[in-house]
Amino acid sequence: MNRCSWRTALEEKKQHIKDVALQLFADKGYSASTMRDIARKGRISLGLTYRYFDSKEALLMAIVREGVQDLSKILRSPSEKAQFLMMLQDFFTLLKERFSYWRFFIQLMLAGKLNQKAFQKVSSSFGEFFHRMEEGFRRHSNFPAELSGAVLHGIIFEYLITGDENVLEKGLEKIESYF
Repeated sequence: MNRCSWRTALEEKKQHIKDVALQLFADKGYSASTMRDIARKGRISLGLTYRYFDSKEALLMAIVREGVQDLSKILRSPSEKAQFLMMLQDFFTLLKERFSYWRFFIQLMLAGKLNQKAFQKVSSSFGEFFHRMEEGFRRHSNFPAELSGAVLHGIIFEYLITGDENVLEKGLEKIESYF
């Protein structure tokens, strides 16, 4: 195996561990999940799990970083209406593509069980997103910008609770009607 494919295999294994952990955290809860559970469900040794992640908290932080990176990729300056609407569409797409991830973190945040470091990372990214959304509403729509966060939170929470993608589609249509 050449050096490049070896690194790819290591990254794939690490991603597999994060994916399994996220699924377990979402199903059983973060507190109830153990590194042993993650190894068992991922069909890997406990030692290999610890080789990639020193602790369950380190694994959680890796998952948090990944979600924050995903969110930061879609953030744009809403200086033009088209950019603003594209950012909103990209965010709704991200919610659909990473449904388990966002549902898990919303559950943890609401329960107050997200550790402080993870909470700060996630809330900082969400804060930046909502700040840009409010700015876009203020610049480009006749919708009261100060209500934009409440409307978006409502759409996001309803989708993450129900899993009904129509909530996102109808929400986006309604928002676009104000532009």
